[in-house]
Amino acid sequence: MSDAWNGLLAAPADERIYYLYEQVYWELPRHKEIVEVMEWRFSLPPSDRPRSVVITGESGMGKTSVLREMLARHPAKRDKESGQLLKPVLYFEMPLLPGPERLIEEALSKAGYPVEARNTATLCDYFERQVPAVEPCLVLVDEAQRANHVTPRGAGRQCFEVLKWFGMVLQCPVVVAGTGEIMEHFKRDNQLGRRFQHFDMPLWKTGKPLASYMQAIMANMPLRDGYESIICDSEDFLDAYLKKTDRTTGGILSRAQDTVRQALKAGREYLSAADLLKD
Repeated sequence: MSDAWNGLLAAPADERIYYLYEQVYWELPRHKEIVEVMEWRFSLPPSDRPRSVVITGESGMGKTSVLREMLARHPAKRDKESGQLLKPVLYFEMPLLPGPERLIEEALSKAGYPVEARNTATLCDYFERQVPAVEPCLVLVDEAQRANHVTPRGAGRQCFEVLKWFGMVLQCPVVVAGTGEIMEHFKRDNQLGRRFQHFDMPLWKTGKPLASYMQAIMANMPLRDGYESIICDSEDFLDAYLKKTDRTTGGILSRAQDTVRQALKAGREYLSAADLLKD
């Protein structure tokens, strides 16, 4: 164990509980695969027909985590000569009340060019003149399912056309993340479907990947006396544990965090399988 980890274990329970909920990027196999694809797309030369990516999965599966990991790997930086703030990765969410104009406004704002409401043609012209200056190599758009709940319904479809247009103007791939319902747009529009490679994050099921994930979680739980080995080794336990969660990446983690928090607050330093299965 490292000195830092030993120091954490020596800390009072309240400090260890705080550590429990610190944001951590879990490099799970599917997450790693998607990040590697995004890194490859990031490194490609400019193209007005970029091959983009769409990521789907239930809320809590880690879509936002992989997008933020790319943002953390490629932070904004200021050009030494011009002073221009460069954003190699441009990240934003689909607006709460989406539509083509609001989506373009959101992209402009996150690129550093906030504007008041204007008509579509003026916004498009402003976007084309300003946003390429920040030199994005990848555009990340989270919470894309919001476009499915806008009225009139045609405005939602237009949002995905705007995302495709972003890629053409900026000559870089666009990564769109949302729940599975967004795939109706890609299935209905053949051109969208061809431009975007689809990656799904399915709900967890019992097997070696889940055992590895539980092992990683338990290794990061700040308990001085550790945990019962069957938590990571027993398929029967893992199957029963999954039934206590929503089978999402976040749900599996949060149940373990909450159970360890309860143990620490009660003065206990060991976690049993029974603890994790308690209602």
